[in-house]
Amino acid sequence: METPVIKTSTPMDFDEMKRIVEILLTQGRGKEAMMLALPSFLLVRYSDYSRLRYKDFEGERIILGEQKTKKVRNIKINQELRDIVKRAMPEEATPETFLLSNANNSPYSIQYVNQELRKLKNEFTINSEHFSTHSLLKTGCLRIFDKQGRSEAALILLSKIRNHSSVGLTIGYLGIGQKNIDNAFDNL
Repeated sequence: METPVIKTSTPMDFDEMKRIVEILLTQGRGKEAMMLALPSFLLVRYSDYSRLRYKDFEGERIILGEQKTKKVRNIKINQELRDIVKRAMPEEATPETFLLSNANNSPYSIQYVNQELRKLKNEFTINSEHFSTHSLLKTGCLRIFDKQGRSEAALILLSKIRNHSSVGLTIGYLGIGQKNIDNAFDNL
């Protein structure tokens, strides 16, 4: 019997994400910059931010209904993300324009966004396996975990932010469970 292959998205370094976003913005590649920044700063799935419009970034908060869980999220917009969105906004965009959309103002499919992210991964030599929108969501989560001292309180906070049913789920989500178990065996 073959061992199943587990394809888990892995995060990239948050500061590296911000560096690449800045390069993309400088090059006039705003949509690509937002493909990296939105999931990293909002910490939600693509299905939840794919229908955001420029007008949604005029206030301090976004109220999102999660497609998968049907839960409502009240997200404070980080000032840095607000600045990225403003800089990325094309001249022809209106407040009603979707952030990640084609010329007809139809939101991009997740397949298209993930394909574009793989191109960015190659272009910028991003160190992340199975790089996708979900990798970037994890990028933001790990940033919070690190900034909060990698503590139990940080896990509880992330569990609350992500609407996980348990801290154990958050530990597995971050991929820190197996690493810690492996280190325990190495340090016997």
